[in-house]
Amino acid sequence: MTFRVLLAASIPVVASSATPAIMAQNSAVEAPAVDPVEMLRDIEVRVDEAALLALTDNDFGIFEQIESDLRRLDTRGVVSLENYRTYWLSYALYQESIAHLRTQDMEATEQALSQASAALSQLKIEDGEVETLRSLVTGLQLMFVPPQDVLRDAQISQQHLDAGMRQGPTIRSYYALAIADWNTPPEYGGRTKAEAALREGLELPNEASGRLKPSWGRDQAQALLIQILYTTSRAEEADTRLVSALEMYPDSVALRELIRMKKAQ
Repeated sequence: MTFRVLLAASIPVVASSATPAIMAQNSAVEAPAVDPVEMLRDIEVRVDEAALLALTDNDFGIFEQIESDLRRLDTRGVVSLENYRTYWLSYALYQESIAHLRTQDMEATEQALSQASAALSQLKIEDGEVETLRSLVTGLQLMFVPPQDVLRDAQISQQHLDAGMRQGPTIRSYYALAIADWNTPPEYGGRTKAEAALREGLELPNEASGRLKPSWGRDQAQALLIQILYTTSRAEEADTRLVSALEMYPDSVALRELIRMKKAQ
């Protein structure tokens, strides 16, 4: 059952509880109820803000707040909302792991990935977005597995990616395919599919933000394609793409990190 099917059922919008204007002295004042739909619609933007703050100020406070909010969120027993809550918690932890990796805090990186994987294991639905995120998390965890288990876990990551693609390719599944291929050494068959996958994915229509369903991945795909172009000595196209991408995504952490790496060379 996919997110699309789950959303076919009506999702109740829970209005905030009204607080009486006059209350008896010393009586407890209940906080307004949180509308789970509104919170979940805002998560993707909040994760972007958290990643940017972690990059610029080494501040992980927003990540911690997002994860706390999601763990405490009452989804009112609505299965589809619970699935989205779990997906977005996993995604926030995945992005937090990348932010820790940029600071070379390997212990925090591994911990965030472990929590993301544990959250994803709670999702028992067949959904392309879930499988794609599983592939990305499992792929990043390869740096922490014993050498004898790398091939096995790489195959598991590929199986998740294949399952995600079968559900319908998205910019995120193309990005996952590209990053897996680009990070595979050429002697093991890598760096043959990444560029084509990214170009194909970026041709897909833009997805509206502010929905329950994910729309992330386009700026990350652009950043990886630009990195590939620089690495393969096609600086003119890379420069043109970078300028255009920054106009569209001025706060993109992936693009900012690419610029930082380029300056450091």
